[in-house]
Amino acid sequence: MNRTYGARIASPVEQCAELAGLCWALGMALYTSVYFLLYLFGLPLGLASAPALAIALVGTAMGARMARAARRSGDALDVPEGTTNHESPLVIAGGVGLILLQVGVTLWVAMASLLRYDDAWTVWATKARLFLYSGPPPGYWHHQPYQSHPNYPLNLPLAEALCFRVPGPLGLSLAALVAPACLVALLLLFYAGLTRLYGRTIAVAGTAVLVSMPSLPQFAGYGYADVPVAMYGGGAALYLLLWRRARRRVDLLLMGLLAGGAIWTKKEGLPIALVVWLGLAVTEAARRAPFRARLAPVLWATGAMLALPLPWLIFSLIARPVGSDFRPLTIAVFVANANRLPHIVARFAGETLDVSRWSAFWITLTALLVAAARRLSPRGRLLLAMLATQLAIYLVGYVFSDWRSYDDHIGSSLNRLMIQAVPLAVLVAVEAANALPSGALMRRAVAWRRRTAPNDRRDSPPSRPPRSPAPSRHMGLDRSLPSIYDDGGGTEGS
Repeated sequence: MNRTYGARIASPVEQCAELAGLCWALGMALYTSVYFLLYLFGLPLGLASAPALAIALVGTAMGARMARAARRSGDALDVPEGTTNHESPLVIAGGVGLILLQVGVTLWVAMASLLRYDDAWTVWATKARLFLYSGPPPGYWHHQPYQSHPNYPLNLPLAEALCFRVPGPLGLSLAALVAPACLVALLLLFYAGLTRLYGRTIAVAGTAVLVSMPSLPQFAGYGYADVPVAMYGGGAALYLLLWRRARRRVDLLLMGLLAGGAIWTKKEGLPIALVVWLGLAVTEAARRAPFRARLAPVLWATGAMLALPLPWLIFSLIARPVGSDFRPLTIAVFVANANRLPHIVARFAGETLDVSRWSAFWITLTALLVAAARRLSPRGRLLLAMLATQLAIYLVGYVFSDWRSYDDHIGSSLNRLMIQAVPLAVLVAVEAANALPSGALMRRAVAWRRRTAPNDRRDSPPSRPPRSPAPSRHMGLDRSLPSIYDDGGGTEGS
């Protein structure tokens, strides 16, 4: 049997959400990357912001236009038979209300804190003020153990530095809104991506689950860099799924650019990009295609990943900024401190049970995975492997902790590392819920409705006037094709 799929047209709301999220995420990274490149070339920072901003605006506009054109050329997305795309107005209304409430809480926290909390000021805002006019002092990169971590990437602080150029308290207020804007961009990307994958109801529900965890709006309001990293990492994982399904090059390139944005935002962005890259490599290795056809997407994605952080990566290899918090990543250090692992795992398990930070998300995710363990789709198994790899890298990292008490190191940073993994964890939860028996029955019901609806509609007049004359059934046309009155239902033809 040759299966014919229906088509689902992306609404203007979904297109605008996707473009708005991409423009903020990639426009921010492009501006800061160009700004840092001009700094490396010796251009005074007071003069570098204007050309960097112009290049970022032009590049973002051109990229948005190309992405929109690519979407329009293939906007009728293939929706495999059995995909649940019915809508629940109650779920959508409740989810949108919760999302708006949490975004409002985030903005209130940002205006109340104004970057005063710990790393938000001592690390990110300090680096932003160093790059505001004359740049860091001569001893910043090598000789003095600055608390602002010289070896941390500069995406967030350079974006805040642009806001600090606005005189008066308004500049500080704008800088405090950079991280909340990244949270909003993450939500927009999540909604748009999940809508294309699962339908509007599941997209709103998944986005609401993402933003309902107390830690996410809290640290976004504080101005920490973990939420921007989550924006880039979560967006990259979503576009990996879109690439797996439709194999459009625009999704592949966006996946690589967003993963590169994670590298350019924080040190933990490198393992996030590595996990996404491995997910792509596994996807391509499992295809039945010539080797060159499987290698080409990996090379395209690798080039896109390196585009935005390349100036920083080259600078780090040459200048080697001084770091802290961790010992050298060697086998000898790992073997000497491997006895820390049981305690690290125990602390991680305790963190997942902290409902004041995560509600009941991690508990619910565990229950869903236990219930759907044998029913997970290949896509779900890939997401679960990516999540496990990312969390394992984070936990093993504490084996190399250079703090006097590594337990204090875990207590001060583990919850923020888990924020970076939350978008990927929500994708795993959606896949697991979709694999449960109730979800399978719903998909079968929708598939049966799609198979029978076109035949029923042929025997009844259309419910709305067609835009063009309907083709006659007596002109030798293929009856297996969907009717023009069909709103996206798929049929099967021999």
